[in-house]
Amino acid sequence: MANEIERIISRAEKTAEFYDKKGNKFWAKAKNEGIGSYYKIARDCYERAKECRKAIQKIKGY
Repeated sequence: MANEIERIISRAEKTAEFYDKKGNKFWAKAKNEGIGSYYKIARDCYERAKECRKAIQKIKGY
């Protein structure tokens, strides 16, 4: 059971990192190209990363 919880936490952390990196890429594109849709994609990615981190905290009990 503990191994399964650790595996879930690990996957959620990797997912949050993925969305942070993806958000950073789109944020840079938006700054360089000035396209508003990239800003929206970046914000959505950051929001998904934030949700993953909240889920991790709930699982850990913080």
